[in-house]
Amino acid sequence: MARGWTGGQYSLLRVAFGVSLAVAAASHDGPAWTRAATAIAAILFALGFLAHYATLAVFIGWSLLVRPQFVAHPWTTTVLLALALHGVIAAPGSPAPYGSVAARGRVDPGGGWTMSETLRWVAWIGVLVLAAGSEMVGDEAAARLPMARLAAGIAGLFRPLRPFAWLVLTGEELATVFDGQPASMVAARVLALGILFEPRWIPAREGGIEHVFYDGTCGLCHRAVRFLLAEDVEGSRFRFAPLGGATFDAHVPIGTRAGLPDSVVVRTSSGELLVRSDAALHQLERLGGLWRVLGVLGRVVPRPLRDAAYDGLARVRKRLFPAPVEACPLRPATLATRFEL
Repeated sequence: MARGWTGGQYSLLRVAFGVSLAVAAASHDGPAWTRAATAIAAILFALGFLAHYATLAVFIGWSLLVRPQFVAHPWTTTVLLALALHGVIAAPGSPAPYGSVAARGRVDPGGGWTMSETLRWVAWIGVLVLAAGSEMVGDEAAARLPMARLAAGIAGLFRPLRPFAWLVLTGEELATVFDGQPASMVAARVLALGILFEPRWIPAREGGIEHVFYDGTCGLCHRAVRFLLAEDVEGSRFRFAPLGGATFDAHVPIGTRAGLPDSVVVRTSSGELLVRSDAALHQLERLGGLWRVLGVLGRVVPRPLRDAAYDGLARVRKRLFPAPVEACPLRPATLATRFEL
């Protein structure tokens, strides 16, 4: 996968980071109003609602909560560094990432959102500075592996070494669970390192352009198509066409049509037809990155169970998701070539 972060993957990180910060703030020592305000701001941050201002509010609240620990435990500033970078990403006037409240309803689901490579360099330099600070003041967590953070910070400045540096940093943070650190704090610190992660490290499942057939009267199907439009940034994986259309008739034999569900059907580049949970997981694996991780984890669940969950959602989808006005999802002219009749 040549690209890095997509809007949807970044939203996954933002939600996990925001929720963990809300839990950490609510359970932290400090004035009740500070804990409550920080937790509420963290939830708004997780939703992507007024994201820049919510991030600023979390930054201020978190600073007040951990202020006594700045000198004794410099690792607490890892969270503040991550929040500062998230605040830059969500700066006013910049496109909202797919999956945030601010991105709902726009014609182009992706919105042209990109992750700045400059921020990646800033993040790794920040890790190096924090690691050096931890060593100088004798941070007890850093003492377990005296040079690990410094080595990881230096390695992170070299792009080919970043996967190994990230594993060292994340592994060390996870190890603090066994040092008696609160689980909520550990989660916040590990997720703060998420901005250093690069989804391109997990390549997409191989395959050519595949067809996704969808029910033109299903609101959930339209949302699934918009998700794929946003996350398949290059448009190199999927083409879309309605069930029962000319493209569908040309690629699906008459004898197999009656047994297909009226939701989403994927025809792979090898000609195999996938339905229900197999189709959903296959699409995630074709996107690569964090989506492929979720797709692989989903296959751990036995197919009868995941198909039962899929069918349960399919039965209520028309009540939960209003039918679209048009058979084709809203799309700008630049995405029109991804649709077939």
